[in-house]
Amino acid sequence: MYLADFFGKMNEVTLKLQGKGVTLIQSKAVIHSLTSRLDLYWQSIGRRQFAHFPLLTKVSEALTDERLLIYTDHLRMVNADLKIRFRDLLDLDAPTWVMQPFQADVAECEPAIQEHLIDIQSDDEAQAIFRTTCGSNTLSVTRLSGRKRGCFFWLSQPHTSWSRDSARSSTCSPSTAIA
Repeated sequence: MYLADFFGKMNEVTLKLQGKGVTLIQSKAVIHSLTSRLDLYWQSIGRRQFAHFPLLTKVSEALTDERLLIYTDHLRMVNADLKIRFRDLLDLDAPTWVMQPFQADVAECEPAIQEHLIDIQSDDEAQAIFRTTCGSNTLSVTRLSGRKRGCFFWLSQPHTSWSRDSARSSTCSPSTAIA
């Protein structure tokens, strides 16, 4: 029963990570959420609280402490493995100008993108597109999980061809982080 619940949760995560339009930023949010939930799961099972495992709840009376220890150890190991395998993604730090292009301080950005950012910040139509796709002037994590994504804003901009080299000191550029 435990494995059925566990793999059901893993399948949900896999589906969120698949697809043509999934960005690095969205993937980071999914993996970070998963690692946090795995911490919650092993702690809950260790306290004999099975709310997150509906099939396991049905057999909770028959579960021995040894069996629960196996489950909690498994969840801890999976979590540790995910943190190692996705370390680069979890450490991804998207620059402010990617996440909040209309609030970013141009002077603090890489010189190669400053003029482009000024153009975007001065463009009322671009602001409207960003608000429409993101719901505000910031690209929020809650919006990342929905179907409307901030990447549509960046994809609609003529500057999405910025290369990794043009934003060398930044962790990512629109072409790598958003598309």
